[in-house]
Order: sequence, then C-alpha cells, then structure tokens
Amino acid sequence: MHQLIKDHLEEYLRDTGTGKVPEEFRSHLASCTACAQETELVAAQGRLFRSALAAKDAEPSPGFYARVMNRVEEERQDESIWAVLLEPAFGRRLAIACGTLALLLGTYMASTERAEHPIAPSGVVMSDDRNSTMDDGSAASGQRDAVLVNLVTYRD
Repeated sequence: MHQLIKDHLEEYLRDTGTGKVPEEFRSHLASCTACAQETELVAAQGRLFRSALAAKDAEPSPGFYARVMNRVEEERQDESIWAVLLEPAFGRRLAIACGTLALLLGTYMASTERAEHPIAPSGVVMSDDRNSTMDDGSAASGQRDAVLVNLVTYRD
C-alpha cells in the first residue's frame, strides 16, 4: 500500500459524503489495483465488525433474570463443603501439602537433634577408683573431679 493511501485511509473509510478525501487519493485508487484491493479488504473488515456489534438497545427476553437466578440457586444447593474434598485436583494438592509438611518437619527434627549422652542416675557414681568411698569430705571432692572427667570424656 502506498504512502498516500496509508495517510488518508481512515478519512476514506469514515467518508460520509463530506468530501474530506483528496482527489489524488481517489485517482490513485483508480489507477493502482493493489491499493484498491487492499482498501476494499479493509473496508469489508470494517463492515463486518460493525455488523457484529450488538444493538445498544437490545433487551433480554422476559424472565431472563429470574431464570438465571433460579439456576444459580440450584447450583448452590447441589454443592456442599464435602464436595470439594472429592475433587481429584484438591486431593493431589492436599497430598503434596502433607508430604511437604512431613519433609519440612523431618528436616527440622534431624537438623536440630542434639547428641545426648546418657547420664548416670544420681545414686551411681562413676570413677576410676572403685574402692573409694564418699564418707569423708576430702574423698568426696576428689570423687567429684573424677566424675566430671568421666562425663566430659565419655563416648559411645
């Protein structure tokens, strides 16, 4: 399409007999078949679009709104909260969410687990010297040091 046609195409398509389209435009369309064909295609598309537009004063048939509202109410009554659980897509999402939660909780538990060493009951004293007793005070302080060393160096 030539530049002259591109420049005045909208005026030509809107032309209501006012004569705003230059004479050069019309003479070019008469002499150039390619521009004339393209212009006719554009005009045909415009007519097609205008015919497809609905009339502005179109009214729905009597009872249309009542029928729509009745249908909406019927569909609301058919659905219950439990119907959502039966949908396959919801079930897959729920299974994925549960699996993800279990994975996250397992990861958290594994990463925060402390290595705990067994602690001897309060009545049992672990020491290197099995014959010593804790009856006198001096032996008790030595015994405490031995227990502390044992607890610190204990391994599984």
